[in-house]
Amino acid sequence: KTIDIKTLRSSGITLDGRNLIIKIKKGTHTVSIKRKGFIEKSIIFQVEDGNKYKVNMNEMISISEILFSNLQSGDKVEVDDKPISIIKVNQVLQVKKGIHKVNISRYGFIDKSLTLIVEDGVKYKVDMNDLVPLGEIVFSNLKPKDAVKIDEKPVDIKNVRSSGSIYDGENLIIRLKKGPHTVSMKRKGFKDR
Repeated sequence: KTIDIKTLRSSGITLDGRNLIIKIKKGTHTVSIKRKGFIEKSIIFQVEDGNKYKVNMNEMISISEILFSNLQSGDKVEVDDKPISIIKVNQVLQVKKGIHKVNISRYGFIDKSLTLIVEDGVKYKVDMNDLVPLGEIVFSNLKPKDAVKIDEKPVDIKNVRSSGSIYDGENLIIRLKKGPHTVSMKRKGFKDR
């Protein structure tokens, strides 16, 4: 049964100043409370004859929000290891108080992980434009049997997509973080470089 405080007309219900008094029969009852800007709260009462029970509305937890701004198609957002569906350029996610792990990624940019310590009723902003672009090294005229190493690690030319890099059958574009890198190339019948 839903009670609208603005239009109280039910029998056994009175509004006494700031208190809503409801007379209910003995037994088990669930009371659900909704207030705009707060997390819905449900309480189960085992009602006995003659007893009074109190629900303090000031104990409700206000909703906190994370605003993800400047989203684009293909961006990936995870909160607490759960993917968030991207629908709009600026998207709001309601979260509870506590520690939340946020991962954001965009093709061609360095992935970013954040740990937000969320307080009740506070709004947080994560701007996708804060991601740092990756640098690129382009290897042209590659053949499938050529060997490429970046920082002493072999590059699997056929499976580079997983790292955000591209191989189109002839050209290899490797995306790297800012900083010095060692590149080596090997082709059968040619001197190593």
